[in-house]
Amino acid sequence: MSEKIPLFVVNEYEDSANDIPKLLNVKIIPPKMNFVGAFEGKKYHQKLTIQNCGKEPVFIRICPATSYAFKIKTLVRGQRLSPGLSIVRYISYTYMRATAVRYSTLPIHINDYQFKYKIIV
Repeated sequence: MSEKIPLFVVNEYEDSANDIPKLLNVKIIPPKMNFVGAFEGKKYHQKLTIQNCGKEPVFIRICPATSYAFKIKTLVRGQRLSPGLSIVRYISYTYMRATAVRYSTLPIHINDYQFKYKIIV
């Protein structure tokens, strides 16, 4: 007597923190950005790396963050990223009590897929 093996739908997403479909073969490091221990009047910088882990080139666009408290050098026109290469950008955040922002997103377009990168303070 043969057992029936249940069919499972394979989750096409890497994990809950990084909602990029595996089909795009792009890795974003870190999966979300967290600015911890911010003090008033100080400026903080963190590194964002987008790496093409696939065998095909991808087209990357980085738009401005949804909050004016975060600054990044954008790629609005886009850039072709060959296999094995990566793009490095630095996100800067100036903490001021009047503009205390707890959450923001950074729109990143990979080919035709829009990913909202999470920035948490």
